[in-house]
Amino acid sequence: MSEDSLAVWMNQQKGEKLIKQGRGWFIAGGTTAAIGGGLMALPFIDMARRGTNPDFAENMLYTITLGYGMCFAVVGLGTALVGVPLTVAGNGIKHSDTLWKDLRYDDPGQRGFGVILDASTLLYWIQLKATAGYHFNKNFFLGGGVGSTWDFHAYNDIWGNYLPCLPLYAEMRYSMLNRFCSPYIGLSAGYDIIDGGPYMGADLGLRIRMSPTSPKSFWVSATAEVAGYMHAGVKMGWSF
Repeated sequence: MSEDSLAVWMNQQKGEKLIKQGRGWFIAGGTTAAIGGGLMALPFIDMARRGTNPDFAENMLYTITLGYGMCFAVVGLGTALVGVPLTVAGNGIKHSDTLWKDLRYDDPGQRGFGVILDASTLLYWIQLKATAGYHFNKNFFLGGGVGSTWDFHAYNDIWGNYLPCLPLYAEMRYSMLNRFCSPYIGLSAGYDIIDGGPYMGADLGLRIRMSPTSPKSFWVSATAEVAGYMHAGVKMGWSF
């Protein structure tokens, strides 16, 4: 077996292993989240059967069931999300012609204009962001963009039972390693049009590079933002 054929075979084996692990996280997380959803629904099913409203203040069983259901749902969602980067990494490794451990992402392939699309969430809020900018090299990205945050926990008389935010921002991302998987940090700052105040955000996570000839990558991180409110959660994104 030639060296190139051996590299392809090893990549296929490693890629299949990661995809299988990602599938396992999906199944485990989905099952746990489904159990949580069932527990959360039990008080309301009992309410419908009795023809009464559930009094969570007086019925401790309702409260405990709902609490455990929420915990199971959150843990299940988090577990399922772990499967996303594993599956993406597995597919990237599986379709590489060079042993993934030996891949390097040097200039000029990593330079150029690009767009990063992100989605962030945890419990009661969700955010979508689009950032356009320039990859100066394999490590440094600088750009600007717009986001839309929907907070279903906060209350606003104008918008109803949710509070939208529309930040305009500049963003910097720095990838620490020249490897297939690299830790990265991200910082953003700008102005929230609706809230009328400053906007700041920070990310700490992992960049999974999908091509040695372009900046195409998958990004996953813990994220936090402050703009008259504070949110923290999980962010996933795709750059091209």
